[in-house]
Amino acid sequence: MSKEKQPLVSVIIPVYNGEAYLQQAIESVLKQCYTNIELIAVNDGSTDSSGDVIQNYSEDLIYINQENQGVAFARTAGLEKSSGELIAFLDQDDYWFIDKIEKQVSLFEQNPNIGLVHTAVRTYDEGLQEFVPNINRKATPEKLVGNCFEELLRENHIYNSSVMVRKSCVDEVGGINLEIKGNTCQDYDLWLKISKRWYLDYINEPLTVWRTHSNQGHRNRDKMLLQEMQVLNEHFDFSSASQKKIAKRRFSSIHYWLGEFYLENDQKSDARSQFIMSMRHRVSFRALKAFMASFLKS
Repeated sequence: MSKEKQPLVSVIIPVYNGEAYLQQAIESVLKQCYTNIELIAVNDGSTDSSGDVIQNYSEDLIYINQENQGVAFARTAGLEKSSGELIAFLDQDDYWFIDKIEKQVSLFEQNPNIGLVHTAVRTYDEGLQEFVPNINRKATPEKLVGNCFEELLRENHIYNSSVMVRKSCVDEVGGINLEIKGNTCQDYDLWLKISKRWYLDYINEPLTVWRTHSNQGHRNRDKMLLQEMQVLNEHFDFSSASQKKIAKRRFSSIHYWLGEFYLENDQKSDARSQFIMSMRHRVSFRALKAFMASFLKS
């Protein structure tokens, strides 16, 4: 297909103090075998040399420089500037294999009812300097296809850097919710909104590399879990028997993991409260066992 006939794909990279990994992220976009790409890098008030890294590619991308407001605002700035029919998100510390965009675009062109396509990922451990097994080996992203809103309520197995969406779908659901605080759950909220109205598809091939390192937002596990509950409360229809059942299991699990977090940080009273909340939603042996363990001396 000639470049003129290819849909334009706008790639948005939000950047905050990402000098260590940013070049590899940018290069992975510029080396895609798919050619009709608009790359937008949004420097969200970096205090390192990220701006200089971006400027090195000034002829190959659109550069937005703004005061630090958080990743959701940076992605929104990129969306507002974008011209593409399709949008791909890439975090500054991740990167893509060469045919990632081409394979996703192909699925969008085959089915106009698809609003989002995600891919399998490989995990790269920066500390070990090698690829490692994915953290959640029980994850089932392959189930997040078709009409899968309720399946997505069960668990978010979509990696942000693997996602491509139709711009029209993002616009129709109101874009990224900037009212959600922190930087961990705005993407999940957007996937849920899209999945209510459009089909999802999945490429069961690791076309995206997710890099783990000590400075990632996902390390702030308690904040992430609390924000996840906030997002889910917005989306569950508690009058639906099937969704109510999913909610009980989901909230029980989130409270359990909050309890585990507090227990690991020697906040035993907070941990016990979370284990109790977990069992109120759904009685489980692991929550009861953890609750009893919280009374043991460290």
